[in-house]
Amino acid sequence: MEELLRLLEVGSYQYFEELEGAYVCNLNEDKILIIKKIEKLDEINELVNRIPSVRNKIIREINNERNLENVEGNKIPMAKFLWDLYIIALHKVINPESKFHSEVLSRYERDRFIARKIIIQYEHEQELIDEFRRVVYPHKDLDRISLLGTYDSEPDINYEELDEFLKKVNILVDKEA
Repeated sequence: MEELLRLLEVGSYQYFEELEGAYVCNLNEDKILIIKKIEKLDEINELVNRIPSVRNKIIREINNERNLENVEGNKIPMAKFLWDLYIIALHKVINPESKFHSEVLSRYERDRFIARKIIIQYEHEQELIDEFRRVVYPHKDLDRISLLGTYDSEPDINYEELDEFLKKVNILVDKEA
């Protein structure tokens, strides 16, 4: 799992025994992720029920020396007091029968009690990496695209890549609506 977290390019991560197989990631950022591989959707509810037991540990980690060093006068890092919690369930699809139905997934993802839930189903590692980046870190894709009008000369723009990216954004917006 730790190798997978490195491939997904999450920030720091920690393992809390109380969360049984889940890793808490990005404690120094405004988007805290709890990532776990699952085989059944019920594992998400079990994880949600365990989160209150590690609340104080998470807060202690947010209040670590690194964050406290950033406090200068009245300037406090936003991650210190304003953060979102995401539960990200990773489900490897081994065969067509093991894939979760979209209506059941929607029910879980719409339930935002305690945290926003994101379920990523994948068959191959690269598919997981691409979907994770698209859903959790969309700004990384945006950073790759050149902004129009920022160059004195005509910029090299891959319009096919830009069009494909905008289609993905539209799909994501439609899914969230």
